[in-house]
Amino acid sequence: SAVNTQQAFINQIAPSAKTLASANNLYASVMIAQAIVESGWGSSTLSKAPNYNLFGIKGTYNGQSVTMKTQEWSEKEGWYWIDAKFRKYPSYKESLEDYAKLIKKGISGNADFYKATWKDQTESYKDATEHLQGRYATDKQYAEKLNAIIKAYDLTEFDHAKETKE
Repeated sequence: SAVNTQQAFINQIAPSAKTLASANNLYASVMIAQAIVESGWGSSTLSKAPNYNLFGIKGTYNGQSVTMKTQEWSEKEGWYWIDAKFRKYPSYKESLEDYAKLIKKGISGNADFYKATWKDQTESYKDATEHLQGRYATDKQYAEKLNAIIKAYDLTEFDHAKETKE
């Protein structure tokens, strides 16, 4: 069922997300929710083998990329299609690591671009999702979508640093 598939996707990326988030002062809940929204629960061509790009990050990774059509928005033209290069990863793990690096190191010329999403800069994950809207994605409902997923799938459980015995 769809629910099982969705839970399976969360289970697949949550361990890496949790480790990376706690090492980088980020919210695992937000990381997982963004992966869900950006990859359509791991169903997009970009996120599937052999690309493993969960977050729609453009450019190249270790020289690897895949070119795909993507929609861009401009005030003048509205929505239009372009060919863009997206990073291609060996697995989800590298995609998650690369995302964490982006959120921590920012963008070219602005190291603090995503700083307001870090755990120690926020009261809760809702401050982080609010900051991502208009920065990570132009979607006016972006924060709302992320918050709804975090709530529905109880993703905040991955934000708590307590060690669980396997």
